[in-house]
Amino acid sequence: MARSSIVVLTGTGICPDGGIMAAHDGDSLWERQLLEEVTVPMAYRQDPLRVQGFYNARRRRLADLEPTAAHLALVRLEAAWPGDFLLVTANVDDLHERAGSRAPIHLFGELLKARCTECHHVHPWAEDLDFSSCCPSCATLGQLRPHLVWYGEPPLEMERIHAALAQCSCFLALGTPGHLHPAAGFLEDVPPLARTLVVSTGPGEEASGFQEHRAGPADSEVADLVAELLAAHGS
Repeated sequence: MARSSIVVLTGTGICPDGGIMAAHDGDSLWERQLLEEVTVPMAYRQDPLRVQGFYNARRRRLADLEPTAAHLALVRLEAAWPGDFLLVTANVDDLHERAGSRAPIHLFGELLKARCTECHHVHPWAEDLDFSSCCPSCATLGQLRPHLVWYGEPPLEMERIHAALAQCSCFLALGTPGHLHPAAGFLEDVPPLARTLVVSTGPGEEASGFQEHRAGPADSEVADLVAELLAAHGS
């Protein structure tokens, strides 16, 4: 290939405390109970305020999180990579953007955006959502929901992702199980001669199908990998 093309997929393993959607010690009982419910559209239709309350709490917590060394390492890779670079994340936080990543694709949406169920426009949204929230586009009240992909809804920008995977020379899955989707599904689109590598951060995670598998703390593993990639390409 004339240009080295790299696609990076990131998961919650690169995030502090396992990601914004994970259960944390400070969670109330209702938050823990909601963890398995809030990604189901039916729960939102039945009790939108309850679901909105869960995401409002997550949105407020996100302001206290900071990008990790893994996020910063990927910014260095993107800035210095001599070919095409696409960053795809399964995370709904904005830590990649705050670290300096240019335009990551959020496969499952973004917590800091809201989508109007009336006019379908998507807007930046850092405040709480409730029945008094007004859509900036159509001025309808109470029809804004988190811009997130729930079960049964299609992931975002898949056509663009599939196209990048089909022509990439390197696919990296970082902080996400290699044997589960989306990593396993993405692997099916990668050319046979492309390099494939997964960095797992959880115990006992499999990496079936990937040529290379590294395990350990995301910060050090991703930083080391980025240094190797850039050194190999003279960057």
